[in-house]
Amino acid sequence: MRKFVVLLTLLWPPVFPAGAVDYAAYGKVAPSVVRVVAKLQGTNSSSFGSGVILSDGRVVTNCHVIPGAGPVIVMEGAVGIEVERGPSDLTADLCVLNALSISAHRAQIAAAHALQVGDEVVAIGFGGGGGRSISSGRVTALFPYRNGRVIQTSAAFRQGASGGGLFDRRGQLVGITTFFRRNGTESAFFAIPVEWIDALNSPAAGMQSDSRPFWMRAQGDQPLFLQVAGYEADGKWTEMQAAARLWTLEEPDRAQSWEALSRASMALGDVVEGREARSRAQRASGLVGATK
Repeated sequence: MRKFVVLLTLLWPPVFPAGAVDYAAYGKVAPSVVRVVAKLQGTNSSSFGSGVILSDGRVVTNCHVIPGAGPVIVMEGAVGIEVERGPSDLTADLCVLNALSISAHRAQIAAAHALQVGDEVVAIGFGGGGGRSISSGRVTALFPYRNGRVIQTSAAFRQGASGGGLFDRRGQLVGITTFFRRNGTESAFFAIPVEWIDALNSPAAGMQSDSRPFWMRAQGDQPLFLQVAGYEADGKWTEMQAAARLWTLEEPDRAQSWEALSRASMALGDVVEGREARSRAQRASGLVGATK
């Protein structure tokens, strides 16, 4: 593998909200998150993102971080190491890079399916074009999808942190920070579960009719939980109500689907359906017991 010295501001001190993160507790795992640079073929431009070093020395990142077939460089400090592309699942937006010569700390993987709403998590990545950043938050929602659960969190990350790591309170990797959505003045941040990494070894992983990541597809082709979030952010209440109804049929025991239907119905002035959906949401979340 060839090595390159790249003059980038990679040695800035970590950035994190005052009092939110004890950096000493994450000082050992932070170096497992590296900067990933993909050279775009036919241009002088590059795509920048993040990646996480796995226990076997490979680096996992988002596929949208390394578009095309140009060379990919993983930064270890100020030194860039050209790596080989490995298995990928474009639909899941998950790609592996073979970088066995990297000597940095390697992340330990936990079981993302054990996460619960409210659990503390930390997002680590190279967002905003600066150095490695750390942001603490909590799991705010979990959405079943593709034999795993997409993680929504309040642990913020910026553009450039795609492919970074989401770690639990023990410093174990539970997700790959992938995308965020704005809803008015607030933003929701999403990570894909580490369980999807194991599926990359499946022969079916590379056989996809649609090469776009699930979250980058046309809104009507996205998972229902993302359709609902997008329509709500745009104030498209009729479309949100229709998508939420489908969501309640697909997941009738999930409180979030009924809550979404209630919000959309109330916004449209459909008070009867809005109240009924709210009641169903309460029952699904266990806030209201069954009556005889």
